[in-house]
Amino acid sequence: MASIPAGVGVWWPGNHSAIPSNWTRNTDFDTRFNKGTADGVNPNVTGGNATHQHASPTHLHSLAGHSHSGQSGLSLPQSAPYNPGGSVKAHHYHNYSTGNNTAADSGTDATAWSAVSQAPAYFKCIYIESDGDGDGFPDDCVAYFNDSTPPTGWEQHAGSVDRFIVGADGSSGNGGATGGGNHQHADSAHTHTYSSHTHNAGGNTPLGVYGNQNYQNGSGTNKSDRWHPHTAAVNSSSGGATSSSTTSAVSANTNHEPEYVVMQAIQNTSGSGSQPEGIVAMWLGTLGNIPDDWTLCDGNNSTRDLRGKQIKNMSDGGDVGGTGGNAGHDHTDPAGHVHNAGHTHTATLSTVTDNNQNRFTSSMPTNSLSPASHYHSGTTNSSGNLASTAKTVDAIADSQPLFRTVAFISSPEGAGGGGASAMQFGSNF
Repeated sequence: MASIPAGVGVWWPGNHSAIPSNWTRNTDFDTRFNKGTADGVNPNVTGGNATHQHASPTHLHSLAGHSHSGQSGLSLPQSAPYNPGGSVKAHHYHNYSTGNNTAADSGTDATAWSAVSQAPAYFKCIYIESDGDGDGFPDDCVAYFNDSTPPTGWEQHAGSVDRFIVGADGSSGNGGATGGGNHQHADSAHTHTYSSHTHNAGGNTPLGVYGNQNYQNGSGTNKSDRWHPHTAAVNSSSGGATSSSTTSAVSANTNHEPEYVVMQAIQNTSGSGSQPEGIVAMWLGTLGNIPDDWTLCDGNNSTRDLRGKQIKNMSDGGDVGGTGGNAGHDHTDPAGHVHNAGHTHTATLSTVTDNNQNRFTSSMPTNSLSPASHYHSGTTNSSGNLASTAKTVDAIADSQPLFRTVAFISSPEGAGGGGASAMQFGSNF
């Protein structure tokens, strides 16, 4: 059995300390995925990113229709009514309500979506290269195969089923870990400053009442009710205000696999070195110095075209040759959200003279009372929300994970050690 040419690489799924003799770890692949080099371009080019995040366009909210109710402050008439029995308590208040607000929108704001990993579902391996000695691919190594039936002495690698393979962490890190997959983003808290707006209240307030609900004589006994109205001027602007913060949005869960071709990841389980025909390994040298008799996987010579693509390993019972993935991705917009927009308005009740417009329900003579001109001020209660608005998520054009390009190359016919004829792989790829 011939030795594997120096520089040809495969994956090692075990511990760093157990790397076979005549094979050496290449740390250039630590934390990186492999990707087929582009047509006519030499391999060993890096790209992609470990993480990504999405921008969000600015958005605003309409201030939902709302009204306010409130209570005026207590007021003592400028000239208290006369009562021979003693001093008179004439403090009183009025309840009132506003009409609906005029239209108003919040200011715009953009949320910041959290950064997450770009890694698709993966299995970690160590990238190892032959030094040109030894016989065949080492026992337990993992390579790729262009058929759903493994060659003799090899089996589908269980750990990387339906996953991509990525280089292990660090210069002495081990293989075997899994991770990655679908993801979603959380957004940051944000607030809005919404514009000033008015309420068209107008008209008279409900009739108020004198004297802590009733007009009283000097001994505190209810004597008579003195009801009267004021005109409520509650249409003054509230001025700008700031909404409450909200974090109630998470983007939809999204598959973000890079563009791929399905191959079968196979593991040497023969117990010794093996080199079947059609094993797909990796090459970081130039296209011009690919080892003799090894074939570039470019769709010719019964090979799968792996140029510009990453390899996703076949699922259980699947078939090689399928394609999928995208260069970029987006997320479905999350549900709408609202902000509390509690705020108040200052109200002024018009001046009235407590004279002929009063209604008396007691026997107290009109001429025993002096006029009692007065007014009230007041503040409405807090109210109002900003209407629901969805937080949109901008798509990103490139969500490829960290990668290094390789030339995928197929082992030659008649290599020996569990080989299979080209007819086994088919000749119409």
